[in-house]
Amino acid sequence: MQHKKFNQMLGRKVQALRKQRGMTQADLAGTIGRSEDMVSNVERGVASTRLTTAYDIAGALGVSLPDLFDFTDLPKGNSELQRLIRDIDRLLNKHDVKTVKRVRAALKVMLSQT
Repeated sequence: MQHKKFNQMLGRKVQALRKQRGMTQADLAGTIGRSEDMVSNVERGVASTRLTTAYDIAGALGVSLPDLFDFTDLPKGNSELQRLIRDIDRLLNKHDVKTVKRVRAALKVMLSQT
């Protein structure tokens, strides 16, 4: 992955997480002890960030560092739909495989009736 694309994806992830938590760029900057301009530059993908700063950002946003760098869940279309899917994913991750399989079976039945 090219550095520019990586920076852009990281920026989109930081922005999405920040907005989900109802934080402003100023809030995030204050929490991590950096400038609002730095947060803006990271979110726009025009600046790289040190790993230690990324760690601070992850902590301020309530995610792990690996989760911050996981770009598979970036919103691609309907952000409301994406948020709902993430919420369901978080709920299901708290249960064992047997329970999740039962929920999946129930969803298949429900969705086939619509």
